[in-house]
Amino acid sequence: MIEREDIAKLIKERYKLSDIQVTNVLEYAYSLSEARDKPNDYAIAKEINLLVTGIFAAIADISRLSPTPDIDLTKLNRSYILLVNELVKIYDRNPELSEITPTPAWKHFDTIEGRLWDINQYEFEYRNDGYGQAHNAKVNRLCIINGKETADLTQAQQTIVNDGTIAFAKISAFLNNLTQGKEVCDWYIPEYYVERSKNGIITINGKLALRKPNTGSFTDMLMDFAVRNDNKDASIPTTKDGTKIATNRPYITSLGELGFDKTLRALFFPIANKDKGIAFRSRVSRAVADSENIDTSKLDYKLKDLGVDVIYDDDKPIDLSQIPF
Repeated sequence: MIEREDIAKLIKERYKLSDIQVTNVLEYAYSLSEARDKPNDYAIAKEINLLVTGIFAAIADISRLSPTPDIDLTKLNRSYILLVNELVKIYDRNPELSEITPTPAWKHFDTIEGRLWDINQYEFEYRNDGYGQAHNAKVNRLCIINGKETADLTQAQQTIVNDGTIAFAKISAFLNNLTQGKEVCDWYIPEYYVERSKNGIITINGKLALRKPNTGSFTDMLMDFAVRNDNKDASIPTTKDGTKIATNRPYITSLGELGFDKTLRALFFPIANKDKGIAFRSRVSRAVADSENIDTSKLDYKLKDLGVDVIYDDDKPIDLSQIPF
């Protein structure tokens, strides 16, 4: 019987391929062979999915921090790409895996470097799916049914997993140290307000620019309705002539496309659903935000970095009612 190493050597010499190309050729041939162990594929998918899910969750945590920490994601991104690439190959040859819903986060993001904003938006829309935990639970079910719960990794797969595990451990340690050493904020932003210029540009406190909706789009009409109905009771969005603005998409999805994340929606769109409609308020005081338990910590740092005026605790006016005489 010819050994794999001998076949690899012959292919490399005959077709002048690199080691990576040879490995890909052999892996593809193996994926087509009847000798391939499908239950082991399920077990490999489960193991790599667990690691990828952990990496993505860590990046989602970073995307919520403000100010964004100065961290080099090059190595973690490299590991993530290689791990996802391995999953893609396994899923392509196993329809049972590809058909599992909900889909994991890695199917939406083949890279993480430079994608913090997109990941942040994905996070508040699909967090209930757990970035991949719900998906992997069904992968684990396949492993249990087929009697193979521990993966037998190839040497190449083991190297990728080992490198990914090391990179993930480093980012986890970084996040742990960062959150433990976080300082208590001694300043606050007294008021939040949103403005929409005549050309459709949306800004928060005059500094943070959101996405401009396309003229005539649903989001454009939605913002026009909101501005016209500032501080009014919730109602179904309509045009100026009273025609209902129809859409099949959830309102929060459309608002998210403009840049209204969970915090901004809580501040300016306290109601946004198809049953009750839209309630919009263009200005929200610090007192109101606190009374509604809206966590503005990330937004506060972002606005402060952009130059929005803040009030330090020492500058607060004295509350005479707190003096006991």
